[in-house]
Amino acid sequence: MTLRRSLSGMVWILFLNVLPCYSSGAEPKTSVDVDAVYTGLFAPSNVLIHVAQNIFNVVVTSVAWFAIAVFLEPTVGRSTEV
Repeated sequence: MTLRRSLSGMVWILFLNVLPCYSSGAEPKTSVDVDAVYTGLFAPSNVLIHVAQNIFNVVVTSVAWFAIAVFLEPTVGRSTEV
């Protein structure tokens, strides 16, 4: 069995076990509220919070790396000859 075949089999297993099955009047296997998931992913306030968190992470890590670089930067041009 190839890796590709086993991965596609795992994807189908996840697809069939996680997503609700409405065929032939069957009850859904899960109780996922699709509207709540859609609202949680695409609500403007949630998108804004996500973007703000990413900007904060970029700014803080950039400042931290610049602060670290100041202390780790080698001194160039100094002569040790007397």
